[in-house]
Amino acid sequence: LADKTLVMIFEKSSTRTRLSFELAMKQLGGHTIVMNMDEMQLGGSESVESTANVLSRFVDGIMIRMSDQAIMDELAQHSKIPVINGMTNMSHPCQIMADILTIEEKLGSIKGKKVAWFGDTNNVSNTFFEAAPIFDFEFIMACPEEVHSYAPEGANITDDPTKAAKDA
Repeated sequence: LADKTLVMIFEKSSTRTRLSFELAMKQLGGHTIVMNMDEMQLGGSESVESTANVLSRFVDGIMIRMSDQAIMDELAQHSKIPVINGMTNMSHPCQIMADILTIEEKLGSIKGKKVAWFGDTNNVSNTFFEAAPIFDFEFIMACPEEVHSYAPEGANITDDPTKAAKDA
């Protein structure tokens, strides 16, 4: 990534996200610019579309870590450069990529395996549901029945932790 610049936008701070993106860019010959939401006008006095246009003219990629999935989606829609979802309240794809890498380092290919989740739905479980068909593994979630409605539509979900754990 020689001579490429990644802007990293943080509404939510993160030690691991910042370090991993910043070190990766530098090790690959690129540069980073870190901006917090209070240092820019994203969604405030400047529209998301306008911010996307400005960033598209100045940098080569955007990594954004924020609460609002809709703003991240809108930024990606209007951007002429790649936008990496560093995390939103709805999804956490970089975390899932790291989790899958760890599983594959320890257990071999994730393809055909069963991954079980125990607890409430959140951005990580949501993204595991999205990753399962892409990487061809089974993902099952065990959580109390009262939170089933928060899981994505069509999710493999149970209130029986023994069922979820079997063969995982």
